[in-house]
Amino acid sequence: MVSLSFYTNEQVAPKGINHNLRSSFLSFSCKESKIRQIDDFLNQHGGYKAFLWTPYQSKQVKFRCYEWNLT
Repeated sequence: MVSLSFYTNEQVAPKGINHNLRSSFLSFSCKESKIRQIDDFLNQHGGYKAFLWTPYQSKQVKFRCYEWNLT
């Protein structure tokens, strides 16, 4: 299983249109080959590069995954 913590936006001060930081926790449980793909994707982003993701019943936003672990 892969556990992921996602954190949105870089803005820390309450200014501008993206001042509300949003975080989500995701947990994936699937075949090892799929887990490797997810892990490779996160490694390519190095914990600092943002990527687009659409949370359930929401709009597409930029997220970062600062940390994750394989269990």
